[in-house]
Amino acid sequence: MKKILVLIGLIILLAGCMDDSKLRTDLIALQEADSEVQSFFETAKKQNGIHLFQDQDERIYLMLNEVNILQDQPAITFSNLKVKEDGATLKVFYEEETIADYEDKNIENQLLYEVELNKAYETIQLYKNGKSSNFEMVSGNTD
Repeated sequence: MKKILVLIGLIILLAGCMDDSKLRTDLIALQEADSEVQSFFETAKKQNGIHLFQDQDERIYLMLNEVNILQDQPAITFSNLKVKEDGATLKVFYEEETIADYEDKNIENQLLYEVELNKAYETIQLYKNGKSSNFEMVSGNTD
């Protein structure tokens, strides 16, 4: 009986330590988002930069956009997007690289991510290559 009680106590302790508040991040196509999100990003994709759309407190959408390449300028690509929680702050990290020879038409220079939030955040901070950065355009739905 004592072993069973210890086992039950251990299971409860481990269950309490498990992190079920994971943030989910998915790379999606623009057509997968609802019409309001699509409309915002159709406008936003005309301007290079990182664009944010917040859909209430449930999810955010991030467009990493550098498709507007000037002639004789290097192309910019994105990788390693990660989202981390730090108390009431959501931190978004990504890597940016330049490519001088971009004959390959499949470079990763326009990506759209959907981030399912686990709670409401007071602040969203952006980090490019480990350094603090800013969003180019921000919008949202508060309904």
